[in-house]
Amino acid sequence: MCYGSMLQQTSTGTNSSPKLGSLAVVELVLSILKLHGLTLGQFLVTMFGDPTGFSASAKSSIWWFIGGCTKNDHPVDIVNAIYMHPWA
Repeated sequence: MCYGSMLQQTSTGTNSSPKLGSLAVVELVLSILKLHGLTLGQFLVTMFGDPTGFSASAKSSIWWFIGGCTKNDHPVDIVNAIYMHPWA
């Protein structure tokens, strides 16, 4: 579900169009997973499992993330967020 309050205005040069905020994108992804009968755990195992079926772009994104080559949200930050979560 998408609410107007979840939109955030971001500037992309001369073409400024509203984009979904982070929480709205998470809701969207979780809704798509549910629609296709996948749990979050199944999705993560598939994503971090055997990459042979992924496109070159997807392989590159996952490789950069696992290798810690991103500017933000390194793998260790994800593990820390899980351990620090109030439901953990």
